[in-house]
Amino acid sequence: MPFRRLVFTMLVGIACAIATHGAWAGTTGGIHGRIVDARSGAAIAGAAVTAAAPSQTATVTTDARGFFSFISLSPDTYTVTIAKNGYAPKSLQGITVIADQTRTANADLALAVRTLGNVLVRDQGSLVRPGTTSDVYSINAAGQKASSALAGSGGLNQAYGAIASAPGVVYPQGQQGWYQSVYIRGGDFDQVAYEVDGVPMMRVSDSAPLATLT
Repeated sequence: MPFRRLVFTMLVGIACAIATHGAWAGTTGGIHGRIVDARSGAAIAGAAVTAAAPSQTATVTTDARGFFSFISLSPDTYTVTIAKNGYAPKSLQGITVIADQTRTANADLALAVRTLGNVLVRDQGSLVRPGTTSDVYSINAAGQKASSALAGSGGLNQAYGAIASAPGVVYPQGQQGWYQSVYIRGGDFDQVAYEVDGVPMMRVSDSAPLATLT
């Protein structure tokens, strides 16, 4: 009888030791924290907080005070991502969870930048026109009159002065008459064509562009 009682007592002791050891050695850990507004420091309620790792992914929502808590996560290295409408999402990487321990992961969220729309602004006097493969410069009558002296004394009543005022144009001084050379962007004088009121000036003999201005 005493032997049976001794065996029973030993079995009870072993069971208690096993139960106690199981209570001491947990298998999961946790992450908790608080989410606030980056500018005001106010709590952000209803934010979705996701803890993701190769072994497990879990999502919780912050309460009215901005707090969240994961209470049963497998030991692993997690990335915690916070998302809330109106705020830019934020990720906290490299949060390692160890069994029986709770990590703290606080974060502040900045307001998201919203694009309300796109406005295309175009200046009527722009020298560069979208969709045009070449540069086009328009010179009105007033501009032509003001720049006529650029052609020198031999072209005061001609359009060469106005042409000389355009970017990229080289106009040799001292020319006379109508057959005057104009060099544009390094090209030769015979690589220039003219239009008058939008009409190309062509040679009658071969319909080639005129390289001189009359």
